[in-house]
Amino acid sequence: MEVTFGEVRCSTTTHQCVFRLVDPSLALFELYASARDALGLPEGAYNPHLSLVYSDIAFVKRLALADAVDVDALPEEVALPTLALVETGCPVTE
Repeated sequence: MEVTFGEVRCSTTTHQCVFRLVDPSLALFELYASARDALGLPEGAYNPHLSLVYSDIAFVKRLALADAVDVDALPEEVALPTLALVETGCPVTE
């Protein structure tokens, strides 16, 4: 599967502090639905992205980091030849 990247953004959560959006595709959403179903997880919002920074830093710093990312120096798309689902052993909490 190939994924294409979009804008760099930030949010208020630790695990999506600064990230690059992944352009949605039918193949990506089908893969997500298959993994969700295989793991017995409920349906919910899905925001495909590549995390660039995990942190609890102030929002103004998140904005500055997102603005500082040189997207021209990063690949516009990548091929994903394999998929691995990993049991982390415990729920992730904020």
